[in-house]
Amino acid sequence: MQKLKSWFLSVFYGSGGAFMNFPAAVAFGLFAVIVQFIAFPIGTDEDLYKALMLACITGITSNIMFSLIFKRSRLEGLWTLAFTGLGIAVPSAVFLLLFTADASAMEMLIARITAANLFILLVILLLMTRRNGKFQMSRVIFSLVAKLAAGVVYGALFFCGLSVITIIVKVLFVRDMSSVVFQYLFILSLYMVYIVFLGGVNSLSDPREPSAAEKRYYGLLEKLVCYIGIPVVVIFFLTEAVWLFNGIWWGTWPSALDIFRREAVFLGTACFVYLLTCNIDNLPCRLYRGFLPVVGIPMLGIGVWRLGSMVVSYGLTGARYFALAGYIFLAVCLLTVLISPRGNGLVIVATAMVLTVISVFPVFNYRTVSVFSQVVRAENIMKRNGMLENGAITAPAEISETDRIELSRAVQYIADSGETEMAAWLPPGFAFESDYKTVFGVAGEFSADTSADANSKVLVGALSNKVYSASGYDYVLVNSTTYNFFNFSMDNIIGENGTYSVRFVSDPQQRTLRCVIKRDGEQIADRDLSFYLSRIVGYLEQNAEEEGAAVSVPDTYMTVVISGDGVRLKVVLKHVTASAADREYGYLTTALTDTILFSESDE
Repeated sequence: MQKLKSWFLSVFYGSGGAFMNFPAAVAFGLFAVIVQFIAFPIGTDEDLYKALMLACITGITSNIMFSLIFKRSRLEGLWTLAFTGLGIAVPSAVFLLLFTADASAMEMLIARITAANLFILLVILLLMTRRNGKFQMSRVIFSLVAKLAAGVVYGALFFCGLSVITIIVKVLFVRDMSSVVFQYLFILSLYMVYIVFLGGVNSLSDPREPSAAEKRYYGLLEKLVCYIGIPVVVIFFLTEAVWLFNGIWWGTWPSALDIFRREAVFLGTACFVYLLTCNIDNLPCRLYRGFLPVVGIPMLGIGVWRLGSMVVSYGLTGARYFALAGYIFLAVCLLTVLISPRGNGLVIVATAMVLTVISVFPVFNYRTVSVFSQVVRAENIMKRNGMLENGAITAPAEISETDRIELSRAVQYIADSGETEMAAWLPPGFAFESDYKTVFGVAGEFSADTSADANSKVLVGALSNKVYSASGYDYVLVNSTTYNFFNFSMDNIIGENGTYSVRFVSDPQQRTLRCVIKRDGEQIADRDLSFYLSRIVGYLEQNAEEEGAAVSVPDTYMTVVISGDGVRLKVVLKHVTASAADREYGYLTTALTDTILFSESDE
C-alpha cells in the first residue's frame, strides 16, 4: 500500500511540471474543454467548431515544441517573448485561416493543418529522445506509454469519484439533473489524463534517472508487454492469417482498402509493441523480435500486391494514396526491425515526417496525384474506344458496359475533386450530373453525390409480382425475407453430381458483388454481379415519385441469374434500398432475398 501511495504522489507532483513548463499548452487544453462544454448542450456552428478545435490542437502541439526548444537551448531575455508570441500567433493564424476559408479549399486546408500537427508531434518526439548526442527512441516511447497509462488511471479514478458524487446529488437533491453533466465529467477526466501525460513529457525532457516508484511501475509495464502485449499480437496475427487464407482459398479477395486497414492496425500495433520490447532482455521479447519480421514482411507483401492490382486496374484515389503511403511506412518499419534487431526509431520517425510533408505538398499531395491518375485512366478508356482525338471528345460508336461504367466513375472523381482543369478535354464549368451525357455521348454511372440533397436521398424498391416461374430448377435454397443477399453463403448443397457451395462476396470500395460456386471444392463459377445491381438502381431512380416511397419493381429487374460449368443459380430479391450517402454497391445499400433456386444444369 505504501508503494502504491508513493507512486501516486510521484505522479501527482510530477504533473505540476506541466503547469510550470507548458503553461500555454495547459491553457489551450483548457480552452478546448470549454469549447466542448459549449458544443455539447447547445451545439455550435460546424465550421466554427472545427476552426476552434484545430486551433486548440495546434496551440497545444506548437507550444509544447516551442517550450522544449526553449528549454533545450537555454535561451533567455527577448527569446522568451518571441516564443510566447509564436505560441499565440500560430494557433490564431490557424483559426483565422479556417474561419475565413472558402468551402472549396477547406478540405485541403484541414489536411495540411492536420499534417502540420503530426509533423510537430514527431519533432517533439525527436527533441525528447535526443540525449547526450544519441537518440533513445525505444526507451522514451516506453516511458511515454507508462506516463499515459498513469494518466488513464488518474482520469478513471477522477471520473468514477465525481460520478458517484453526482449520482448522490441527483438522487437526493436534483432529480431532473441532465445527463449532460456526465459528459462534462468525462471531458474533465480526459483533461486530467492530458495534464498527467504532459507532466510525464516534462519529466522526460530532462535526462535524469527515474525515481524508485517509477522504476517499480516500469517493471509492471514490462510484465504487461511481455505476457499480455506479445500474446495479443500473436493471436491477432493468427486471426489475420486465417482471414487472408480464407480469401485465397475461395478466390474472393477482400478489397485492397479492407486489407490495408486490417494490416495497418495489426502491423502498426506489432511494430509499436516491438519498440516497447527493445529495452527488455528476456526470452519472450527476444523470440518476439525474431518473430515479427518473419511474419510481417509476407503479410505486407500480400497487401501491397492487392493494392497494386487495384491501382493498375482502377487508378489512384485519395484513400489508395494514403494506403500506399501507409505501406511505405510499414515497410520501412519492418525493414528497420530486420536490419537492426534493437530497432532504429530515428529512421522510422524520419520516414513518417517525409511522408507527412509529401502527402500535402502542392505538387505531390494526395488530391493532385489521385486526380492525375484518374485523368490518365479516363484518357486510356476514351482512346481505347475512339472517343478522344486531338483533345476533343466524340461519342463512341460502341462501348462495353464495363468501359462505360469505369469512364463515368473516373470522370465523376475528377469532377467531385474540384480539379477539372487538370483534364484539358473537359469543358469549363463541367458538372457531372448535368453535363456528362451531353459531353461524352453516353449515359453515366452515378456514384455517391456529395451534395446535401443527394446524400439524404433514399430509394426503396419492392418486388411487384410474387408469382414467378421456377421451371428448370431443382432445389430451393433460401426462402426468407430477411436474408442479406450481400453476405449469403451456403455449404454442403448435396446434388446428384456432387456437393456444392455458394458464396456472394461484396467489395464495398469497388462497389461490386461476385458470386463464387464450387463443386467438391473445385471452383466452377465466378461472376461479377455489378451489372444487375446497377440495373436495379437505375430503375429506382427513374421510377421513384418521392423520397422514401417504395417503387414496385418487376421480377425481370429483381432477378439475378448465374450459370457456370453444369450449374445455374437464380436469385429473386424481395426488397432493396439505395442511398447516395452510402457508396456501397453503387447506391444499393441492402438487398433482401425472396427465393434462391438452384439447378444442376446450365441450360
